[in-house]
Amino acid sequence: MTRHKAVFNWSGGKDSAHALWRAMRSERYEIVALLTTVNRSTLRSTMHGIPTELLRAQADRIGIPLHTVDLTPKGDMEDYSAAMDRAVRRYREEGVTHFISGMAQGVDMYAAEIVLELKKQDPQITLECAIPYERQAAYWSEPLRKRYFSIAERCDQETMLQRQYTPDCLRKRNQYMVDHADIVLAVWNGSPSGTGQTVWYARENGKPVWILRPDTLEVQ
Repeated sequence: MTRHKAVFNWSGGKDSAHALWRAMRSERYEIVALLTTVNRSTLRSTMHGIPTELLRAQADRIGIPLHTVDLTPKGDMEDYSAAMDRAVRRYREEGVTHFISGMAQGVDMYAAEIVLELKKQDPQITLECAIPYERQAAYWSEPLRKRYFSIAERCDQETMLQRQYTPDCLRKRNQYMVDHADIVLAVWNGSPSGTGQTVWYARENGKPVWILRPDTLEVQ
């Protein structure tokens, strides 16, 4: 069985260790690196405050290289976007090239636009738009509709899960993205939601999950 190259978001905590163990045990992935965010002033992880030296010792013990993304103490969106841009470029070199967006308002479209900008510099990067049903944007405001269709026109692959709306079509879309991903990046505040269900589904299926907290902009 061919193993997919994957980057694992490492917090240094027990939940992260358990998720890594499951991903490695599944034999579906070749974990090429552990990714963690570090406060550049304190030199500690932004999630648990673990010293960088200990994070590196953990990675050495596990036998997988550690890659740290430095964030400023305030961790604003400009700094975060620049840091993740560097991380994407790093893992492009490791063979990660394909990104899938669910095309919902907010984070999904914002992330898709970032990928399209990176694609201008690296044509091998590809964007797939996973459309839950044909009229997803039918009742959105005109500015949002223009953004939506602009992204759809520029993407490399448009996957429409079904023609008509059904109560479960968004869940099907989310599960499709997880099933076709090596790494899942979710912007989630921890509350019960469709995003939370998707995170649970990804973990149950042994997929590495990166969670961006919208209140702190920290990656867990």
